[in-house]
Amino acid sequence: MIGFQASAQRKFEVWNKNQMGVQLSEKLLLKVSEKVHYRPKSNSLESYYGDLFLSGPINNWMDVRVGYRVVKSRTTDRSWRTEYRPMFRMDFVKKQKQFLLQTYSRMEYRMYKSIDDYWRYKQGLKLQSPKFTPWKLRLFTTEELFVKLNGDGTHMARFYGGIDSAVGTRSKISAFYLLQKSKASGQWGNTDIVGMKLYIAI
Repeated sequence: MIGFQASAQRKFEVWNKNQMGVQLSEKLLLKVSEKVHYRPKSNSLESYYGDLFLSGPINNWMDVRVGYRVVKSRTTDRSWRTEYRPMFRMDFVKKQKQFLLQTYSRMEYRMYKSIDDYWRYKQGLKLQSPKFTPWKLRLFTTEELFVKLNGDGTHMARFYGGIDSAVGTRSKISAFYLLQKSKASGQWGNTDIVGMKLYIAI
C-alpha cells in the first residue's frame, strides 16, 4: 500500500503526443513518436522527447516491445537536462464481453551526464469500455506506477480518465485528464494534466 502526502503547491500542464506506426512485416511494427509537456502558467515547455519502438506479438494476448527515447526536461533551476533511455516493455491484453483489459510492464535504464544513471520500472493497467456511437468511441481509465530501482522506490503515480476514438481505418485520437502524483525531496506534489494523443498508421 502506498500513501501520498500532498504538498500545498498544485501544478497544471498540457500534454500532446503524436505517433506514427509503420508495419514492417506481418508481425513487426515500428512506432515513432514525439511528445511535449507544456505549463500554461509560466508559458514554458517542461519536457519534450522523441522515441521509437519495435514491437511484435508473441501470441494473441501478449506483445513485446524494445525502444529508445531521448528526453529534454527542466531541472529545479530551470536549466535543461538530457536523458537517454533504452526500454523493454511487455503488454498483456484480455477481452471480456467487449471490454478490453490491458496490463503492461516496462523496464528502462535512465542515463544522464550530470547525475547518476539508474533503472526504473513502470507498471500500468488500462480498462476500455465497449465501442459506442458511430465514431467508435471507447471510454478508458488507466493507473500507472513508477518505481526507481536505485533505492528510492515508488516516486510517481498517474491516474487517467479519457476517450479513445477511431478516425477512419488508419488513425486514432485520444483525449484525457490525468492526475499525476510525484515525489521530490521527500514530499508528494500533484499535477493536473489534460492531454491529447494522435496515432497514424502507414
